[in-house]
Amino acid sequence: MSDESPQSGAYTDFSASSSPASNLMRLVQRHMRESHLRPTTERTYSSQIRRFVEAHPEASPSDLSAAEVCGYVRTLGEAHGATPASQSAALNAVLYLYREVLGRDLRAETGFERSEIPARLPTVLTRKEVISILEQLTGEHHLMACLLYGSGLQVTECLSIRVKDLDTKDGTLLVRNAKGQKDRLTILPKSIPTALSVQLGRSRLLFEADRRLDRPPVWVPGTTSSKNQPEPGKQWGWQWLFPQERLGSSSDGDLRPRVHVAEDGLQRAVKQAISRAGVAKKASCQTLRHSFATHLLEASYDIRIVQELLGHSDVRATQIYLQLVKLQGITVRSPLDE
Repeated sequence: MSDESPQSGAYTDFSASSSPASNLMRLVQRHMRESHLRPTTERTYSSQIRRFVEAHPEASPSDLSAAEVCGYVRTLGEAHGATPASQSAALNAVLYLYREVLGRDLRAETGFERSEIPARLPTVLTRKEVISILEQLTGEHHLMACLLYGSGLQVTECLSIRVKDLDTKDGTLLVRNAKGQKDRLTILPKSIPTALSVQLGRSRLLFEADRRLDRPPVWVPGTTSSKNQPEPGKQWGWQWLFPQERLGSSSDGDLRPRVHVAEDGLQRAVKQAISRAGVAKKASCQTLRHSFATHLLEASYDIRIVQELLGHSDVRATQIYLQLVKLQGITVRSPLDE
């Protein structure tokens, strides 16, 4: 279950039509909401499933054979030039449709061989480049970027931080329901107390205004209500570190619970900062996480520690950064330089 609230405008709305395809998509949407998928996952699945359904206008998905499903995904690559990653995303979405909505597990039936995704080394910034980028950011975007690099976070992990996830005394940050539906602890940079305090103050003002005006509580994952704590979403600890200032509203005009800020604002700010800093590398928010891992390995931290901080289930996913360390000449010197 993902610790991710529904973002205003982040989900696809299929309520306007009553066609069979739209009826199916509403059912898919309901299942995804109940499963608390991340908004980005829901958008991807919705898009891919609708594309799959529209590709078979004369047949219901429940009537299609495993071979037809397999052929559809394969055609994406052969006829439409989809990348292996896109083919994999389409397959995952279609398998979700059959498994979760139609009650039919196609994995054993399809025997579909995913196209091999070429292994590419991620882009990594130097420490000087990281500093130059951070210097171009201000306010909450600066703090977010500091957490991406300083704690090794994914964008969604950063934006969905709750107040109770922060432990400034021990210098740790709890990352909730990250990839693989697991929680993990990572480090909280000691160099951000002032910026963090300012951001907590901003969040507190919105929290107090919501409580004073009796607005809807923030969404809380799982069943955490009790007699002593009937509404956890009204407690300070469950509030977002980066709440969205504007409240969304439903189609009938009712206010929705406050959500955290959307991804695109941070991604756009970091892209602009990279440009202003004069960094020529093709970098993004994810590059800051890659740089976190590589710089820790350069500092001789054990790879198992880095693996835990990143939340990798397999150390092989972390080992790719060792190649970057070597390629940058940190552990190997060319004999010509001797």
